[in-house]
Amino acid sequence: MKKYVLLFILPFALTACKEEGCTDLAAVNYNPDADEHCCCEYANPEPNLRLQIKVLNKDGSALTINQNTQDQFGRLIRFEKFEFYLSNLEAVHSVGSHVSPDVYLVKYDQDYNIDLEVDETNYLELKFNIGLDSVTNLSDPNSFPNNHALSSAQQTYWSWQQMYRFALLEGRLDTNNDQNMDLLFSYHTGENKALRSIVKDYSFEVYPDSLTVVPIEIYWEDIFLDGQQPIDIAQMKSSHMASAAEDSLGMILMDNFKHAIQ
Repeated sequence: MKKYVLLFILPFALTACKEEGCTDLAAVNYNPDADEHCCCEYANPEPNLRLQIKVLNKDGSALTINQNTQDQFGRLIRFEKFEFYLSNLEAVHSVGSHVSPDVYLVKYDQDYNIDLEVDETNYLELKFNIGLDSVTNLSDPNSFPNNHALSSAQQTYWSWQQMYRFALLEGRLDTNNDQNMDLLFSYHTGENKALRSIVKDYSFEVYPDSLTVVPIEIYWEDIFLDGQQPIDIAQMKSSHMASAAEDSLGMILMDNFKHAIQ
Protein backbone atom coordinates (compact mmCIF):
# COMPACT_ATOMS: atom_id res chain seq x y z
CA MET A 1 0.00 0.00 0.00
CA LYS A 2 2.81 2.40 0.80
CA LYS A 3 4.28 1.88 -2.69
CA TYR A 4 1.11 3.21 -4.36
CA VAL A 5 1.05 6.28 -2.11
CA LEU A 6 4.59 7.24 -3.20
CA LEU A 7 3.74 6.86 -6.87
CA PHE A 8 0.72 9.10 -6.43
CA ILE A 9 2.66 11.91 -4.69
CA LEU A 10 5.76 11.91 -6.94
CA PRO A 11 4.24 13.64 -10.07
CA PHE A 12 2.89 16.50 -7.96
CA ALA A 13 6.28 16.99 -6.31
CA LEU A 14 7.94 17.22 -9.71
CA THR A 15 5.50 19.81 -11.08
CA ALA A 16 5.80 21.90 -7.91
CA CYS A 17 9.54 22.40 -8.38
CA LYS A 18 9.42 24.79 -11.33
CA GLU A 19 12.18 27.37 -11.37
CA GLU A 20 11.00 30.96 -11.59
CA GLY A 21 13.02 33.40 -13.66
CA CYS A 22 13.12 35.63 -16.69
CA THR A 23 12.56 33.81 -19.96
CA ASP A 24 12.95 36.90 -22.21
CA LEU A 25 16.17 36.81 -24.24
CA ALA A 26 16.23 40.60 -24.41
CA ALA A 27 16.44 40.99 -20.64
CA VAL A 28 19.71 41.43 -18.76
CA ASN A 29 18.71 38.73 -16.26
CA TYR A 30 17.59 36.10 -18.80
CA ASN A 31 17.61 32.66 -17.18
CA PRO A 32 17.84 29.76 -19.66
CA ASP A 33 16.92 27.30 -16.90
CA ALA A 34 13.71 29.06 -15.91
CA ASP A 35 10.44 27.41 -16.79
CA GLU A 36 8.12 29.86 -15.03
CA HIS A 37 8.32 33.43 -16.33
CA CYS A 38 8.79 36.40 -13.98
CA CYS A 39 11.00 39.23 -12.84
CA CYS A 40 12.64 40.45 -16.07
CA GLU A 41 15.01 43.39 -15.90
CA TYR A 42 16.03 45.47 -18.88
CA ALA A 43 19.03 47.69 -19.50
CA ASN A 44 18.33 51.40 -19.78
CA PRO A 45 18.74 52.45 -23.42
CA GLU A 46 21.60 54.81 -24.18
CA PRO A 47 20.20 58.20 -25.24
CA ASN A 48 21.40 59.53 -28.58
CA LEU A 49 19.36 62.76 -28.63
CA ARG A 50 19.38 65.45 -25.96
CA LEU A 51 17.01 68.39 -26.02
CA GLN A 52 18.76 71.02 -23.92
CA ILE A 53 16.34 73.64 -22.63
CA LYS A 54 17.81 77.00 -21.67
CA VAL A 55 16.09 80.15 -20.46
CA LEU A 56 18.00 83.22 -21.60
CA ASN A 57 18.22 86.89 -20.77
CA LYS A 58 17.93 89.40 -23.61
CA ASP A 59 21.73 89.52 -24.02
CA GLY A 60 21.87 85.76 -24.54
CA SER A 61 23.28 84.91 -21.11
CA ALA A 62 21.61 82.09 -19.20
CA LEU A 63 19.02 82.92 -16.58
CA THR A 64 19.90 81.39 -13.22
CA ILE A 65 17.20 80.74 -10.65
CA ASN A 66 17.63 82.70 -7.39
CA GLN A 67 20.16 85.08 -8.94
CA ASN A 68 19.43 88.71 -9.80
CA THR A 69 19.22 89.95 -13.37
CA GLN A 70 17.52 92.97 -14.96
CA ASP A 71 14.02 93.34 -16.32
CA GLN A 72 12.99 95.37 -19.39
CA PHE A 73 12.98 98.56 -17.29
CA GLY A 74 16.48 98.07 -15.87
CA ARG A 75 15.27 96.99 -12.43
CA LEU A 76 16.65 94.04 -10.51
CA ILE A 77 14.52 90.93 -10.89
CA ARG A 78 15.02 87.45 -9.47
CA PHE A 79 13.19 84.36 -10.63
CA GLU A 80 12.67 81.83 -7.85
CA LYS A 81 10.60 79.40 -9.91
CA PHE A 82 10.44 78.83 -13.66
CA GLU A 83 8.47 75.65 -14.34
CA PHE A 84 6.28 74.45 -17.18
CA TYR A 85 4.87 71.27 -18.66
CA LEU A 86 6.20 70.00 -21.97
CA SER A 87 4.22 67.18 -23.58
CA ASN A 88 3.42 65.43 -26.89
CA LEU A 89 7.05 65.65 -27.94
CA GLU A 90 7.68 64.49 -31.51
CA ALA A 91 10.87 64.52 -33.60
CA VAL A 92 9.92 64.28 -37.29
CA HIS A 93 12.10 62.79 -40.05
CA SER A 94 11.45 62.16 -43.75
CA VAL A 95 9.61 58.86 -43.37
CA GLY A 96 8.12 59.04 -39.90
CA SER A 97 8.76 60.37 -36.43
CA HIS A 98 9.75 59.53 -32.88
CA VAL A 99 6.96 60.28 -30.41
CA SER A 100 7.74 60.41 -26.71
CA PRO A 101 4.85 59.17 -24.53
CA ASP A 102 6.19 61.01 -21.49
CA VAL A 103 5.08 64.25 -19.88
CA TYR A 104 7.94 66.45 -18.71
CA LEU A 105 7.75 68.96 -15.90
CA VAL A 106 10.59 71.31 -16.78
CA LYS A 107 11.94 72.68 -13.51
CA TYR A 108 14.45 75.12 -14.87
CA ASP A 109 17.59 76.06 -12.99
CA GLN A 110 20.47 76.74 -15.40
CA ASP A 111 19.35 74.22 -18.00
CA TYR A 112 17.14 71.17 -18.30
CA ASN A 113 17.83 68.12 -20.44
CA ILE A 114 15.42 65.69 -22.06
CA ASP A 115 17.31 62.56 -23.18
CA LEU A 116 15.79 60.26 -25.80
CA GLU A 117 16.73 57.19 -27.78
CA VAL A 118 15.64 57.78 -31.39
CA ASP A 119 16.33 56.42 -34.87
CA GLU A 120 19.68 57.36 -36.36
CA THR A 121 18.64 59.60 -39.25
CA ASN A 122 18.18 63.19 -40.33
CA TYR A 123 15.38 65.04 -38.55
CA LEU A 124 13.50 67.96 -40.02
CA GLU A 125 11.11 69.20 -37.37
CA LEU A 126 10.37 69.31 -33.65
CA LYS A 127 6.85 69.41 -32.26
CA PHE A 128 5.70 69.68 -28.65
CA ASN A 129 3.09 71.28 -26.42
CA ILE A 130 3.49 73.74 -23.61
CA GLY A 131 0.87 72.45 -21.20
CA LEU A 132 -1.26 69.30 -21.17
CA ASP A 133 -3.94 67.99 -23.48
CA SER A 134 -7.51 68.00 -22.17
CA VAL A 135 -7.48 64.30 -21.18
CA THR A 136 -4.18 64.44 -19.30
CA ASN A 137 -5.25 67.69 -17.66
CA LEU A 138 -8.06 65.81 -15.89
CA SER A 139 -5.71 63.20 -14.40
CA ASP A 140 -5.86 62.45 -10.69
CA PRO A 141 -2.51 63.62 -9.24
CA ASN A 142 -2.84 61.11 -6.40
CA SER A 143 -2.75 58.22 -8.85
CA PHE A 144 0.91 58.80 -9.76
CA PRO A 145 4.10 57.96 -7.82
CA ASN A 146 5.85 60.91 -6.20
CA ASN A 147 8.58 61.17 -8.82
CA HIS A 148 6.10 61.38 -11.71
CA ALA A 149 5.63 64.73 -13.48
CA LEU A 150 1.89 64.65 -12.74
CA SER A 151 2.12 63.60 -9.09
CA SER A 152 0.60 65.70 -6.35
CA ALA A 153 4.13 65.90 -4.90
CA GLN A 154 5.05 68.28 -7.75
CA GLN A 155 2.57 70.87 -6.39
CA THR A 156 1.35 71.86 -9.84
CA TYR A 157 -2.25 70.71 -9.43
CA TRP A 158 -4.89 73.41 -9.09
CA SER A 159 -7.31 71.85 -6.63
CA TRP A 160 -9.88 74.63 -7.02
CA GLN A 161 -9.82 74.19 -10.79
CA GLN A 162 -9.37 70.40 -10.60
CA MET A 163 -6.71 70.57 -13.28
CA TYR A 164 -3.02 71.39 -13.64
CA ARG A 165 -1.12 74.63 -13.91
CA PHE A 166 0.81 74.64 -17.18
CA ALA A 167 3.41 77.27 -16.29
CA LEU A 168 4.57 78.72 -12.97
CA LEU A 169 6.77 81.82 -12.98
CA GLU A 170 7.54 83.32 -9.57
CA GLY A 171 10.08 85.67 -8.09
CA ARG A 172 10.89 89.11 -6.70
CA LEU A 173 11.37 92.58 -8.15
CA ASP A 174 13.22 95.67 -6.89
CA THR A 175 10.65 98.36 -7.71
CA ASN A 176 12.64 101.31 -6.32
CA ASN A 177 16.18 100.46 -7.48
CA ASP A 178 17.34 100.40 -3.85
CA GLN A 179 18.65 96.80 -3.85
CA ASN A 180 15.58 95.75 -1.88
CA MET A 181 13.57 93.03 -3.62
CA ASP A 182 10.32 94.39 -2.29
CA LEU A 183 7.73 92.97 -4.69
CA LEU A 184 6.65 89.33 -5.00
CA PHE A 185 5.30 88.31 -8.39
CA SER A 186 3.53 85.11 -9.35
CA TYR A 187 2.13 84.00 -12.71
CA HIS A 188 0.33 80.66 -12.92
CA THR A 189 -1.41 79.68 -16.13
CA GLY A 190 -3.62 76.71 -16.87
CA GLU A 191 -6.98 75.51 -18.21
CA ASN A 192 -7.36 73.70 -21.52
CA LYS A 193 -7.47 76.93 -23.51
CA ALA A 194 -3.95 77.77 -22.29
CA LEU A 195 -2.40 74.82 -24.16
CA ARG A 196 0.05 76.00 -26.83
CA SER A 197 1.41 73.79 -29.63
CA ILE A 198 4.94 74.42 -30.91
CA VAL A 199 6.17 73.41 -34.37
CA LYS A 200 9.76 74.28 -35.23
CA ASP A 201 11.49 73.59 -38.53
CA TYR A 202 14.87 72.41 -37.34
CA SER A 203 17.20 70.09 -39.21
CA PHE A 204 19.61 67.91 -37.25
CA GLU A 205 21.30 64.55 -37.68
CA VAL A 206 21.47 61.73 -35.14
CA TYR A 207 24.57 59.60 -35.73
CA PRO A 208 25.49 56.11 -34.48
CA ASP A 209 27.31 55.90 -31.13
CA SER A 210 27.09 59.61 -30.39
CA LEU A 211 24.89 62.11 -28.56
CA THR A 212 23.26 64.85 -30.62
CA VAL A 213 22.42 67.96 -28.59
CA VAL A 214 19.59 70.19 -29.82
CA PRO A 215 19.18 73.51 -27.98
CA ILE A 216 15.72 74.85 -27.14
CA GLU A 217 16.13 78.46 -26.07
CA ILE A 218 13.49 80.54 -24.31
CA TYR A 219 13.97 84.30 -24.01
CA TRP A 220 12.06 85.08 -20.85
CA GLU A 221 11.66 88.81 -21.54
CA ASP A 222 9.62 87.96 -24.65
CA ILE A 223 7.06 86.27 -22.40
CA PHE A 224 6.35 89.59 -20.71
CA LEU A 225 5.10 91.58 -23.68
CA ASP A 226 1.72 93.06 -24.51
CA GLY A 227 2.02 93.52 -28.24
CA GLN A 228 5.35 95.31 -28.62
CA GLN A 229 5.22 96.90 -25.16
CA PRO A 230 6.78 95.26 -22.10
CA ILE A 231 4.41 94.24 -19.32
CA ASP A 232 5.30 96.13 -16.15
CA ILE A 233 5.52 93.45 -13.47
CA ALA A 234 5.26 96.15 -10.80
CA GLN A 235 1.79 97.02 -12.10
CA MET A 236 0.62 93.52 -13.06
CA LYS A 237 2.30 91.32 -10.49
CA SER A 238 0.18 88.18 -10.67
CA SER A 239 -2.14 86.03 -12.71
CA HIS A 240 -3.88 82.94 -11.43
CA MET A 241 -6.69 83.09 -13.99
CA ALA A 242 -9.19 83.77 -11.21
CA SER A 243 -10.76 86.87 -12.82
CA ALA A 244 -11.38 88.20 -16.31
CA ALA A 245 -8.31 90.46 -16.13
CA GLU A 246 -6.07 87.65 -14.84
CA ASP A 247 -7.49 85.28 -17.42
CA SER A 248 -6.67 87.73 -20.22
CA LEU A 249 -3.14 88.24 -18.90
CA GLY A 250 -2.63 84.48 -18.60
CA MET A 251 -3.57 83.99 -22.26
CA ILE A 252 -1.17 86.77 -23.31
CA LEU A 253 1.65 85.13 -21.35
CA MET A 254 1.00 81.72 -22.93
CA ASP A 255 0.86 83.23 -26.43
CA ASN A 256 4.15 84.95 -25.72
CA PHE A 257 5.64 81.76 -24.26
CA LYS A 258 5.06 80.07 -27.61
CA HIS A 259 6.87 82.82 -29.51
CA ALA A 260 9.68 83.15 -26.96
CA ILE A 261 10.95 79.68 -27.87
CA GLN A 262 13.77 79.72 -30.42
